[in-house]
Amino acid sequence: MIVKYPDLTKEYCKCSTAKIQAELPQAEYIEIIKIGIEEQKQKLLPVFPSCLSDYQNNVKKPN
Repeated sequence: MIVKYPDLTKEYCKCSTAKIQAELPQAEYIEIIKIGIEEQKQKLLPVFPSCLSDYQNNVKKPN
């Protein structure tokens, strides 16, 4: 996806990073990134669902 949609991926990363920073204290985020990837997904994905939805919808749009 990164190679095929670099601009969309960059926007997704900016959006999700901003939401994580606004929602979680730094100490909590550091603890989350120490756990397994599946556990990280469970804790982080609910923080930025609109970013993920926007990314998925934009990828699906015809060029």
